[in-house]
Amino acid sequence: MLAVCGFAVASEVTLENEYNRRLQVYQTVQPPGDTPFGEQLNPYTGDLTFSQTDVVLEGLGPTIRLVRDLQSFQNSDASLVPPAFGDWNLSIPRIQTLTDAPTGTTPITTPGMNWVVSYKTDPNRFARCTRFNRPNYFGTLDDPEAGWNGMTLLTEDGVQQTILKRSTQNTLQPALLDAGGNPIPFPAVTLQNWQIGCLPATSNGEAGEAFLVVSPEGTKYRFDYLIGERALTIKQMDPYGSPMWLKQRRMLAKMYVSRIEDRFGNWVQYNYSGAKLSSITSKDDRTIILTWRSDVPVISSISVQPSSGPVRTWQYEYTGVTSTSATLSAVVLPDASRWTFNLQNLGGVSLSSEQLSGCTTRSLTPSGASYVSTVTAPSGLMGQFTVSPIWHARSYVETGCVQNPDFSYSEAIPPLFGTYALTRKEFSGPGVTPQAWTYAYAPAIGSAARDACAANNSCADTTWIDVTDPQGDRMRYTYSNRWGATEGKELVADSYQGSSTLLRSQRLIYAPFNQGPYPSNLGETMMDWRSNNAKQETWTPTKQRTMTQQGSVFTWAVSSFDPFARPLTVTRSSAPAP
Repeated sequence: MLAVCGFAVASEVTLENEYNRRLQVYQTVQPPGDTPFGEQLNPYTGDLTFSQTDVVLEGLGPTIRLVRDLQSFQNSDASLVPPAFGDWNLSIPRIQTLTDAPTGTTPITTPGMNWVVSYKTDPNRFARCTRFNRPNYFGTLDDPEAGWNGMTLLTEDGVQQTILKRSTQNTLQPALLDAGGNPIPFPAVTLQNWQIGCLPATSNGEAGEAFLVVSPEGTKYRFDYLIGERALTIKQMDPYGSPMWLKQRRMLAKMYVSRIEDRFGNWVQYNYSGAKLSSITSKDDRTIILTWRSDVPVISSISVQPSSGPVRTWQYEYTGVTSTSATLSAVVLPDASRWTFNLQNLGGVSLSSEQLSGCTTRSLTPSGASYVSTVTAPSGLMGQFTVSPIWHARSYVETGCVQNPDFSYSEAIPPLFGTYALTRKEFSGPGVTPQAWTYAYAPAIGSAARDACAANNSCADTTWIDVTDPQGDRMRYTYSNRWGATEGKELVADSYQGSSTLLRSQRLIYAPFNQGPYPSNLGETMMDWRSNNAKQETWTPTKQRTMTQQGSVFTWAVSSFDPFARPLTVTRSSAPAP
């Protein structure tokens, strides 16, 4: 069993290594127990990630928020440039996507010339917003689309959203005018109802259009500062039998925010020096200064100047520093207290196996070593997090058995995927009684749409995670793992006293994507057949939530939705009646 993760690999990856990035199941749950370290668990993949807010600077207008996050492997961006905090990211609001890259290994100086939406001879190739589409590829892969994993919007709190090319059914968009009094087009949208509109040019002189994004609350984001970073090269065996590898060099294009403005005209400005965020200023004189190290491109300190009051400074310490990488080991707060980190194989590091792509492989048994990470809070509280190799299953996967250049056969989309998943969490420290939570996962038994069980609809189509708290009580969360619109959605949450006495059960039912007053399709991910696009392109809002406890049934049911799939009429009932 091999582990593949970020900077631990060379600059090239195979298509198989990229498989987990296509899952795009972003939700997290917080099982019983506090999360004082910012830990987040994705129950469908077992990914353990962290999100910690260093700076919150409120004032007149948008709140300035600086968040560090340790992303999961499946949601990471495949960049060869280290994140702003070594192995942690700085959540600068941005739109990002993978494009072709020029040959060589030197830094990319003209990213606008690579993010195009048509052939190099087309004068409209830089209309990346008004002609919203996936980047045009000129790579040498037999199937260039195989190395592209969609277009993503990231907000200042680190939340990721897949961007969709608006469908004709989806007419829900803002009515805004540009400086000339003309309607601003909004050719793209997200499931969370962020609207992506067009700006005629970037703010840093890069070729092509930029983006104006409007949040559901009406806050406007100008994404118009474009940079490009070298990303992992995709390689593929020549399908025509040549012993040569086909390779496609890639660039990670990041369209950073330059300005955030609320509905009342209050603004926050993001300022850059090259590819680095240098400062944040605001209309009411709040200021944040970011200082970067000279030996490696990571942040060394952040100084905060509120509208009134003293300057406060956060400092960042690293280990394993080279000219191209670093690992965050400590964050020193303004009062000289500190966070310390020693992290190992977190973020759902991808697993691979020689059996994974077998046309009859429907289950795999985990094997391999576990890894323990530690995080210590300024209070002295220490968290130990254990991740172990776990295989997960998907069901009714729309895949086929395809012939390879060497005349062998493999599964086009394996029904299984593997990660290093959270299996144990422990808290200890001064004045704290040691506590531990354990996490167990359903056996991985997958299926394909062509399997015999699919013919009579009898394939297992759920998976679960058991969380046992320090008192020995168990909580089981059950999720759909069926290919389609509901993959990854929670179906049942059962609470037990001890391991087996059921106390409470909650069941969720979702409304069909095509039977509401909301659009049946919001847009297209523009990703190919290897991705389960239905779950990313449609709304399936919660229609009913039923709680059974101590012989009583409590029901929350929606009888009507509005055009944004929000509950319009809700009925709450119980039986027997109180």
